[in-house]
Amino acid sequence: MTFPQRRDNGSSNSRVNGSTVRSVVLWSSITVIVVLVFTLLAYQYAEKFQSSEETSTATSGMAELLALRRAEDSVLTTYQLVDKERKIYRIPIERAMELIASESAKNVSTR
Repeated sequence: MTFPQRRDNGSSNSRVNGSTVRSVVLWSSITVIVVLVFTLLAYQYAEKFQSSEETSTATSGMAELLALRRAEDSVLTTYQLVDKERKIYRIPIERAMELIASESAKNVSTR
């Protein structure tokens, strides 16, 4: 089996020009650098945006938490009429514990 022989017709396509290689390498390098710069800028922008969003969320979450704690403290430390018809009152937790302790002491002593 014989293969056809390649004929060199002397065209310039068979040789690579040194300045062409340098140009391709230069433009490729510039493209890579530009892409890296834009990627870093986008990353920094996203990070800054996310941290400012977290700060605002944390601030509003903190305000909600403080309001909840104030409401809970109010429930635990104040007297209030809960249901007038059924005569249900809320008393401070400290007072409720004192009453339970004194009732328990009376029950223990009467046995």
